[in-house]
This record gives sequence, C-alpha cells and structure tokens, in this order.
Amino acid sequence: MVWLTATLPPSMEDELCRRMKHNRAAMTIYRSQTSRPNVGYRVWRLDMTGVGRGPYQWIKSEAVVAFIQDRIRQAAGGKVIIYANIIRQVTAMARVLRCEAYYSEQLDKAGVLARFMGASPVIAATSALGMGVDIPNIRSIIHIGTPRTLLDYAQESGRAGRDGQRSEAIIIQPAGWDAPAPWMEGVAPKDQEQVAEYMGMVEGIGCRRVVLDQYLDGVVDGYQQRYYQDADAGEQACDRCDPDWEGREVDPARVGSSPVLAREAVNEPGSKQGRQ
Repeated sequence: MVWLTATLPPSMEDELCRRMKHNRAAMTIYRSQTSRPNVGYRVWRLDMTGVGRGPYQWIKSEAVVAFIQDRIRQAAGGKVIIYANIIRQVTAMARVLRCEAYYSEQLDKAGVLARFMGASPVIAATSALGMGVDIPNIRSIIHIGTPRTLLDYAQESGRAGRDGQRSEAIIIQPAGWDAPAPWMEGVAPKDQEQVAEYMGMVEGIGCRRVVLDQYLDGVVDGYQQRYYQDADAGEQACDRCDPDWEGREVDPARVGSSPVLAREAVNEPGSKQGRQ
C-alpha cells in the first residue's frame, strides 16, 4: 500500500497513522522538499497609516492595487493568483482588478477555472482554489492578509512555478497590524504561532524558507534547511535574504496602466464572465 500526500508535516505523521489505523513502525516514509527553489517567498509590509482597518478598505487602497498590478505586469504573460481569506474580499479584489472570482459558492467554478487555465491571466480566489491545480506558468501567488495556517499557505503558494521558472509567493500585510484577524477565529493557537513565526512577528526570525521547510519537511534524506542556499545555490531569496527585492519599488502612480489588466476589461461586473 502506498499513501501519497503533497503536504504532511512531520508533526502530523502519528495522527495520519492513527486515522489510517496503521502501525507506524511498519511504515517507511519518503520525503522530498516541499518548497520550490525557484520560488521567492516574501512578505510585503506596507504602511497603512490613515487607512481604515476594515477587511475591505485597505485591500483596495492605491498602494495595494498598484503593487498587485505591478506584479501582474512583471509576470510577463504568466499567470497570477490573488488569494484572500473571505469571499467578500475575493469579490472586491475581482472587481478592482477586473478579473473573475473563484470561491466555494461560485456557481460557475468549472467555467472560471477553465478560463483561467486558458486565456485569463489573473484570478482572485479563496482557499477553494488550493489543491489539485496544476497550471505550469503561474508566476506570482499573492495573499491578501495573513493565511489561516502555514499548511494552507504551503498548499496555495505551491501553485507557483510548477514549470521550474522563476516565480514568487507574496503575502501583503500592513505593518504593525499584527493582532489576529477575524478569520483567525477558531484556528488553534499552535497554528497561529507558526503563521506568526513565518510572518516574522517572532523576534530573531531569519529566512522565511527555513521556517517553511522546517515545519513542512523536517529532515529530508539527512538534510534539514538551516539557512538560505545552504544546499542549493539556485534557491530564490526571500525578502529577508534579499532586502532589495523589487516589491518595494512599486510606484502607485502606475495604477490602471497595466496592459495585462486592459485585456481583462471584458470581465468587468455585469458582463457574462464577470457576474458574481
């Protein structure tokens, strides 16, 4: 018997065995690195002074929209997924970016996904678009706000760079807004601590890839990630290992100038494809 899973942290191995009613001592577990060396894992902490803290106000701010449009432009023909934690955030981003929205209650999920796999370069989605999506040229995964769990984030960020080309997984979170968001209600304290560690809200945190790999993989073939590029010189740097990454250079004045978004104008609310 062979069991296959994309993400099973070492801390959950005993629970898997218990649920499958199988003797742990009779099993052999093979692991490979979960994070992709060609993906740059980053967090963009922007100054939102003077912007309301409601779940929809800040995500539609000039700075956030400009940032996302710039990443779409840099995708250069590749695809971009914008993840948010609640449906109303997803539909709000879809309206702003003039793309389609994918979520559990979307009546045309199959059609939305098919169009994204085809000509549509951008999609806004909840975690409903997590597993089972194998689109090779997704260049950028952008999360609006902190993910609920690090396991969720591993699944969703894992959509990026499946063709081996340079890609990125970015979380956008306002600086100083570190209190748990409403969508974190019911999340286990341990899961919240792991997200906080990845986000860098824990003193002394270093490379984000190290945090992700140690949680998801532990030791793989005698190797455990210790610092950036310690085993693979080709690993893309996170924002902590490369402070000059391009996300800090986005110019809000470029809002609305993206040629990629111009091609999506047909999907505006009210059109056949754009109805929510």
